Amino acid sequence: MKRNLLLLAGAALIAVVLAGCPQEDEAPIVRQRAERYWNYLYRGRTREAYNMLDKKSRGTLTYGEYARKVGFGPSNLLEVQEYWKAYYPNTRIEAGNVSVQRKQAIVSLILTLPDPSWFQDEAYAEAKRLGLEGHEYALFMIRAQTEALNRGEIPLVRIQENTPLVKEDAEWHIVFREED
Repeated sequence: MKRNLLLLAGAALIAVVLAGCPQEDEAPIVRQRAERYWNYLYRGRTREAYNMLDKKSRGTLTYGEYARKVGFGPSNLLEVQEYWKAYYPNTRIEAGNVSVQRKQAIVSLILTLPDPSWFQDEAYAEAKRLGLEGHEYALFMIRAQTEALNRGEIPLVRIQENTPLVKEDAEWHIVFREED
């Protein structure tokens, strides 16, 4: 009887300890979620990326605000779609370490992408020469950037990114952080 009681107590202790530890199979799931999120962003699929955000992020940021922060805003313009088609082949996502602790995780990534600071002086000068403003100016610049992507003129950069996730309702969600 004492032996059975000790075995039962030991099993209960192990169960309590294991319940607080992340499951071994969580890391691949978390890694896949982070990679999918960045793939959505690099394809210009901002609605799908937004839907992967945690409740707090979606509660403080409307879809329109989010889409403007990560892309061109909510848009179905052909020029924007063409831009993302040219942009995506220039990207690469390399997942590194995954840290999972209870309902929080961080995925370390190396992101390869067209240099976001690269700007086409010739396109800017041409747009000014043509007197383009507002919507016409924006479309002209998007077309110029798309052409530069297609010609391979925009240098690629590699960026270290740590993507935080939280587990809500048995599913992992991205925690959106504003860039400093």
